Amino acid sequence: MSTKLPDIQLSRNAGWSMITELYADTKHAIPFSMTGYTAKAQIRAEEKQASTLLADITAEIGTVDPTTEQFALDPAGNAIRLSLTVAQTSAIAATVGYADLLLAAAGAEPLRAVYWRVVIGDGETTWT
Repeated sequence: MSTKLPDIQLSRNAGWSMITELYADTKHAIPFSMTGYTAKAQIRAEEKQASTLLADITAEIGTVDPTTEQFALDPAGNAIRLSLTVAQTSAIAATVGYADLLLAAAGAEPLRAVYWRVVIGDGETTWT
């Protein structure tokens, strides 16, 4: 089930979020039900679990309305909203990190759903 996503850009001193939808088939026709699952995501300094933790990413399970494209919390949904606060992005000194999203059903081993490289920059806008 593990899918490599393109590099994700994020800026220090700015919040960040993205939504990924999971499917039970390769044609993206059958939504993957997250009923009974929990999700966890992190950014690390290297592509290994033992490397320095750069950030714990908030992972919320839900659905995306196909008409409005709005995310709504739903434990049976197939979408996961991942987010970092301004304080979290500000604390990342690295310019590159590696992230993944793990899913686990109660009592089962976690599965790696998606993974990606994170490119972290200072951005152009100053918020004062």
